[in-house]
Amino acid sequence: MKFPVSKASLYIIGLVLVINFILEYQYIHFLTPVYYYMGYTFDFNPTKYIISKVVLVFFLFYTLLLFKKSQFIYIISIFILLLFYIPTSIFYSFKNIPGGPFISTTIFMIIFFAIAPQKIKISLLNIKQNNLDLIVILVALLCIIPIFIMGSSHVNLNTLIFKDIYETRAVHKKNTAPLYNYMFMWEIKILLPMVLVYGIFRKKIFFILTGFFLLLFLYTISAHKSVYVAMFALIMFYFLGKNYISKLMRFLFYLVLLMIVVYPLLGMLFNMTLFKAMLYERVFFDQSLLTYYYFDFFQGKPIYFSESLFFNLFFTYPYHISSAYLIGTVYFHSAIAHENTGIIGDAFMSLGYTGVLIISTIFSICFSFLNSLDIDSRFFGLFFIFLFDFANSSLLSIFLSGGFIILLLYSYLIMSKKRFSYYSG
Repeated sequence: MKFPVSKASLYIIGLVLVINFILEYQYIHFLTPVYYYMGYTFDFNPTKYIISKVVLVFFLFYTLLLFKKSQFIYIISIFILLLFYIPTSIFYSFKNIPGGPFISTTIFMIIFFAIAPQKIKISLLNIKQNNLDLIVILVALLCIIPIFIMGSSHVNLNTLIFKDIYETRAVHKKNTAPLYNYMFMWEIKILLPMVLVYGIFRKKIFFILTGFFLLLFLYTISAHKSVYVAMFALIMFYFLGKNYISKLMRFLFYLVLLMIVVYPLLGMLFNMTLFKAMLYERVFFDQSLLTYYYFDFFQGKPIYFSESLFFNLFFTYPYHISSAYLIGTVYFHSAIAHENTGIIGDAFMSLGYTGVLIISTIFSICFSFLNSLDIDSRFFGLFFIFLFDFANSSLLSIFLSGGFIILLLYSYLIMSKKRFSYYSG
């Protein structure tokens, strides 16, 4: 269904509000009774609820200004609201937690709104189309060589039918090395997904088959769920609509349909606890809970990025286990619980509220750079994948081991609309 711009923006705001109320309902009636032992408790504070909703309305109103200014930043801002602000605001008022996580997330949003829509003048290098084809395929193939050498003996085809998942993960984790881990994550996050989506755009069967089967190969040696998530996101957002707005409208509509129709109907036939947990707890609320725990534990005790490369040359990490295992031990009473936080919780752990300001600014500048490139909407699946990474890991980790710096480079070299209009011509 086709909407004029004003109606489309109101339609999207309406769907965001519906999702917000569904998440509130699920927090009260699903997460609180089922996962109370993890910290999902209910202690409603009406004042905090009103404050959080006033801020949400302000943010949604501001997105109306972004709607015409930059569709790329508009769709990013809607997903940031869904993944960061709304779950944190629900925690703030329904769990009645201290204001630190909510204030920091609000600051993060304000800085993003102020910086990300700005454009800077960027000149693209004049690179021949065939040379870009070679870059896309050769970089992916070269980086997979050490992975193939080290991992080919651990292929487990049962993972393709979702068997031996945890056993395969344990074997893969045991037989890896630091450089291998970097290349593996680069391949599944950006290099092979780029081969796949670039092949679809350029109608190159070799690229499509190479990207698809090598991603499956990586899954058979690791059972890493990011492989399936990457392929699903890439294909879905490539074909979901013709531009950012139509893609967003359809995605939000199908998400609401899943929440209010599909899950309840299936719940009449099957036990849907696991599937509801995968959506509501894992996707939306898990990181808000962990962000709260990181704020609670590291309040007044910043570690000055001492877990990260380079910074650990100047600052000594004060604990004998990593922060992820530390939080797992303290709050989940498990020595094997590895509980990462997203960029906001990590920023606070590293440098308090100053860290939140710094990381929010760096994040926003990166998206200002991407916005300036005028990214083709058919590549949005790549950015969708990284939005989940930002909600689940530190900025430095995403830049280096996560491959975000490669995404920035590929965005400049390949994904600009100017580049593709040149191809078409």
